[in-house]
Amino acid sequence: LLLVQCAVEINVEEMSNSVSSCLSNPHLPCSVASSQSSCRLSHASFQRDIYATGQYQGFLGDRVQARAYSELRSDNEFAISDEELQCTNVTTCTWHNEKGDQLDWVAGFGDVAPNKLNLITGSSIMPGSNFFLLASDTRPPTFAGSLISRAIACQPSSGLLSFRYWRSRSRIIGQEPDLDVCTRRVPDSTLENCLTIETTPNHTILASIPPIFEPFELVIRGYGFENEPEGGLIILDSIDYFAQLDTAENCAVREHNTIPPEAIEESTPLP
Repeated sequence: LLLVQCAVEINVEEMSNSVSSCLSNPHLPCSVASSQSSCRLSHASFQRDIYATGQYQGFLGDRVQARAYSELRSDNEFAISDEELQCTNVTTCTWHNEKGDQLDWVAGFGDVAPNKLNLITGSSIMPGSNFFLLASDTRPPTFAGSLISRAIACQPSSGLLSFRYWRSRSRIIGQEPDLDVCTRRVPDSTLENCLTIETTPNHTILASIPPIFEPFELVIRGYGFENEPEGGLIILDSIDYFAQLDTAENCAVREHNTIPPEAIEESTPLP
């Protein structure tokens, strides 16, 4: 895994006036993936700003470490089975960050401190020992980070995406981070079939994905970090997908041979 570097030339006096985002944004001087002592020391005075400190252990406990996330690559253009879209362990996951997004998902490792998680999310249910994290200080609500699945050539029947989901609370109701599950056709960038995810008591999410007869990807998109002054964070773990995958050629035949419902209605003889 490639760790995001932290610039040594950090002006602490300037940061006291405006704390930069030091979480999932790899384009800023210091990120959550940084481990250099100069970065940690520079942010020592900002422990009170839970989501704006570069010392990541301040968020979820001193047993948690974060690294820049890098997906497991494959030589195949498309996923052959739904098992390839399973992401219950971030070290063997094929999902990837979307290039060009303002924020990047990072990989978290270790046991989250119960008191820290309860303070941030209000939950007493712990994530696993490896998970995805998307976090930022206050940003425009459109700033986002997307996790993209391996491309699927064809899905002739509905699929089921499951994962567990935590998000931080906010000072004003409605300013918590948001999470959408969408699809997008390959190579198009337009998001389709989007569903805004609501939190559940046990944090388990089940999202139905409709049949799609051409190549597409699954998209998990986090955004809405407008909460002031802390910003917010999202935690995901146990990502899994259950579906019947097929080749584009077989799906083209299936779609061609499928009689649309309106044609059946038109051909039904009158009594």
